[in-house]
Amino acid sequence: SIAVVGASNFPGKWGNIMPMNIIGGGYRGKLILINPKEKRILGFPAYPSLSSVEEDVDLLVIAIPARGVCSVLEEAAEKGIKNTVIVSSNFSEVGEEGAEMERRITHIANDAGITIVGPNTMGIFSKTSTPSCMGAPVFPLKGEVGFISQSGNLGVQLMAWGHRRGVGFSRFVGSGNSANTEVSDYLEFLGDDPHTSTIILYIEGVE
Repeated sequence: SIAVVGASNFPGKWGNIMPMNIIGGGYRGKLILINPKEKRILGFPAYPSLSSVEEDVDLLVIAIPARGVCSVLEEAAEKGIKNTVIVSSNFSEVGEEGAEMERRITHIANDAGITIVGPNTMGIFSKTSTPSCMGAPVFPLKGEVGFISQSGNLGVQLMAWGHRRGVGFSRFVGSGNSANTEVSDYLEFLGDDPHTSTIILYIEGVE
């Protein structure tokens, strides 16, 4: 199951783009859309909050302004959610105030054992469960190339190029700001992944 906090009916918003691409990519698991101001989103019933969701959530996608992310992660910790993709930006990439918020979300996640992709990420793709959980309408061919990119834009451009050239992908991760997971973590995973035979890394910097 995938839950999207900040889901929206408004085209162009991240909260609309992400679930549209999850659906368009062929995902057939449970999709839970959360927005306290909506009754239905994209034809799905909308939940007012993460804590109001009774079902288990395997992956949490957060697409709300940065200042609201901490409270959502606290709800996720109480609910026992272990995996999240934080699309939200305006964290360490914009200055000290954003960096402090990023440290706070990292602390909450580490205490609760939550793995974060991002923040400030373009998203993820996996050929095995087919969530094209990304911020661009790119639906990669399925193949054996694992791709980790610190640039989300370059990542989706190369996957679109791969689609035109017949190059298929097993996994994609836009690593973003790497709050508590790093390129090395994804590299280790791909190295053991039976669905991946080739690994591409686009790295802008290593701490």
